Amino acid sequence: MRNVLATAILVLLASSTHEARACATAPHRDDRVGIHGEEALIVWEGATHTEHFVRRGQFEAIGKDGQPVKDFGFLVPTPTKPTLAETSDQIFAELASGTRPKVVEVVDKELELGTACLSTLGRQAADKSAVAPTAVRVLDSQRVAGLDAVVLAADDAQALATWLTEHGYPMRPALAAWLTPYVQKKWIVTAFKIAGGVTDVATKALRMTFTTDRPFYPYREPEDARTDGKGPRSLDVWVLSSDGPVQALLEGDAPFAGVEKWAHPLKSPNATLPSLFSTPASASGAWLQHFRDESTPRPGTVDLFFPKRAVPREIEPAPVLVHRRDPIFVPVDVIVIAFVGVVLVVRLVGRKNPA
Repeated sequence: MRNVLATAILVLLASSTHEARACATAPHRDDRVGIHGEEALIVWEGATHTEHFVRRGQFEAIGKDGQPVKDFGFLVPTPTKPTLAETSDQIFAELASGTRPKVVEVVDKELELGTACLSTLGRQAADKSAVAPTAVRVLDSQRVAGLDAVVLAADDAQALATWLTEHGYPMRPALAAWLTPYVQKKWIVTAFKIAGGVTDVATKALRMTFTTDRPFYPYREPEDARTDGKGPRSLDVWVLSSDGPVQALLEGDAPFAGVEKWAHPLKSPNATLPSLFSTPASASGAWLQHFRDESTPRPGTVDLFFPKRAVPREIEPAPVLVHRRDPIFVPVDVIVIAFVGVVLVVRLVGRKNPA
């Protein structure tokens, strides 16, 4: 049983500890920020076109000469102004428990011989003098889930880049280029800042709630984040939709490299997931799905969307088979002693009763 439990834990950890570069980080020059693990949940309420985007990350922040960084920021785009709130980390424990592969114990019978008496695991800053930040509007500012957050709207991408640089979110060419399409579409950019002082930084579960035409995940990344990462990458996104099952497509309905690992109607014994909906009615017909992307390098040139799937289908991963030895112990010493005893008895009987 201990072997079964250990294997189950390893399966869960393996799905969330691959190192990857954060999607749109804004570190200071000569600092490097990576992300050990990221968990994201999208809760979609189709009746009101409301998305609740819940995210938690484990960052690695390394400064010059391997020293801890002072602080670093990261940016998240949304189609409309979000409201921010801390939420329970229990959400991700429930997701992991409900959608991981089943562990099936297989008992292997085999003979084991022995003796009865002995059996016994940022870069270069942008030009600060280019454009005065007069076209940038601060819509909200607050501290939430241990993060300093500023919600921004801008009419000019360069003005936004300049504002961010002057407020401790250093720009680099790739990050400035990443901002431009969102400003052109009149999207909102929320800038988060994490206090440093240590190399490993874990964020609490953060919920961003906003309206949108269709649920989405901010999959698009600055170019250097796609080409400058180290080692294999992985992304796990759960989608909880009141409209039933969805499909994952890149912007423009392009195929998504990720694999759908789980898809079932929501049957949660815990109240954490259903409570994320605004009304109990939204949870009544909801489906929970799990998508995993292991593409390296990640083709993060556009964002990821989740339109409704026409034909529902239930999916779950193949069970993990854990083999447990169940030896049938054969005490060789006892057998030998018994055999010798039988031979001696036969001989003694033979001597007493000669033919």
